[in-house]
Amino acid sequence: MLRVKSMRRAFTLIELLVVIAIIAILVALLLPAVQSAREAARRSQCKNNLKQIGLALHNYHNTYGVFCPGVVNSGLHHAPDVSRGGMHTTALNHTGWVYLLPYIDQEALYNQFDLNLATNGYSNTITNVQGGWPNANSPLVRTPISTYLCPSDEGEKGPEVRTDYVNYGADHARTNYLFCAGGHGVGWPNDRYYSIFDQAASNLPNGATGVPYRGMFGFNGAARIADIVDGTSNTIAITESIIYRSPNRNLFGRVDDAYTPIWAGHRRHGTFANNHPNIDPNHINNIRYHLNGELHDPDATPYGGQPTTPDVRVHVNVASSIHPGGAHFLMGDGSTRFISEGVDRSTYAILTRIASGQDVGEF
Repeated sequence: MLRVKSMRRAFTLIELLVVIAIIAILVALLLPAVQSAREAARRSQCKNNLKQIGLALHNYHNTYGVFCPGVVNSGLHHAPDVSRGGMHTTALNHTGWVYLLPYIDQEALYNQFDLNLATNGYSNTITNVQGGWPNANSPLVRTPISTYLCPSDEGEKGPEVRTDYVNYGADHARTNYLFCAGGHGVGWPNDRYYSIFDQAASNLPNGATGVPYRGMFGFNGAARIADIVDGTSNTIAITESIIYRSPNRNLFGRVDDAYTPIWAGHRRHGTFANNHPNIDPNHINNIRYHLNGELHDPDATPYGGQPTTPDVRVHVNVASSIHPGGAHFLMGDGSTRFISEGVDRSTYAILTRIASGQDVGEF
């Protein structure tokens, strides 16, 4: 019997190249969709973090009748009004994030803190740091807390390696969230007590005058729900903050910027978010103190003689986010909102303050 040999036809080089090209095109088409889905999941987690923080804030309020202070006895204390707000001479530098630990399932970590000792060595003007630095709290403040971190931010999230804690409260784990302090007015950020800060007011670009600066949080104090006369749903409590962003807006992840927000100890430019718009539309404050605001802009009117050349401090003391187009915010009622970076500057300023007396409208 004759056997017929089967003929095998192999791929030619051209056919193989065509197949590879088709696969590459399909991958190129699918990759953005996969990345978009991943970012959507990360954004959802960030929003969920803020919801957990909102529950923690309200549970704290239910326990103490007031929201947690933004900072207790920072190492910077200027212009105290002894008759109204008192004076501290010893730095503790505790932040509200420490006081919220028991309410975000971190009670074990909270119980390890000795709050009679400082939580960092920041001592810009108050040179007496309680317990010195480092102390027994030093290892604890290097602990990353997932609830305090946005998963979309690819910046370094672990403890810093900086050592200049006297000026910046360094060597701490980071956070992506800031307490909203309202406007940048008299006494802020120089540690004027929250009980005094209600005296300060400003004018807004929309023509409103005498609008109080006071936000939900501050130094050695915070608001009660009854104090938020603009309505808790119209008042920002917590803002997002980028861990690091270079002047090139496409670059992230520098490890040790002196202005990176940290959670356990007060950092002068890494604990509070605020705003300070100016009636002059070209004034640098309209850029600097806005959502995703740049610290310097060569085209803006200088403020106080400060240079407007770009530097590494892109977002300082302001809400910022790498989510395209805006950022997530926790409102005073515990709800979360995504607010566009194009929001009207006067509207945004009103949202950061607890008793503006202004109608915020739609945002």
